[in-house]
Amino acid sequence: MRAFIDQIQRVFLWGGAAAFSIFFICVAMQVMTRYIPGIAFLWSAEVATYSFIWMVLLGAAAMVRERQHFTVSILLEKLSGKYLLALQIVIHFFLILFGLAFVIHGVQITAQFTSWTLNYLPGVSQFFIWLPVPVAGAGIMLFAFQNAMDHWKHYQNIVEVNKK
Repeated sequence: MRAFIDQIQRVFLWGGAAAFSIFFICVAMQVMTRYIPGIAFLWSAEVATYSFIWMVLLGAAAMVRERQHFTVSILLEKLSGKYLLALQIVIHFFLILFGLAFVIHGVQITAQFTSWTLNYLPGVSQFFIWLPVPVAGAGIMLFAFQNAMDHWKHYQNIVEVNKK
């Protein structure tokens, strides 16, 4: 299971890196067109915005796996044993609920905007603009669940060691 989730995380990280590359190229094109008269890439601002969204959402999901998401650690640092495990499980439970909300509402919004197109790229459906929301939500759910299981196994190992 761990190897499968590692692969999924790699896909998220590579997807985020690809989105960053597209973002960087589009922003560079925008800057370039300011200094070269007669050249205009009207679509580059739109593509930069949407690639930034992909980058942030895929990166946020991947960081849940690394436990590098936003956290207030003051309580985590003061607890230990079963109380720490309980708090960590509660945190991961809320992350899973957050991811579930992303999936449910992301699927609804993605379906709603499938027939819409981009302003400067009328051949591109807004489906691709909203798709990272449910994808990131699924990743957040998967990674939070894996982290909860890791915390549970770690606690079980500590209990077994203390029994000996």
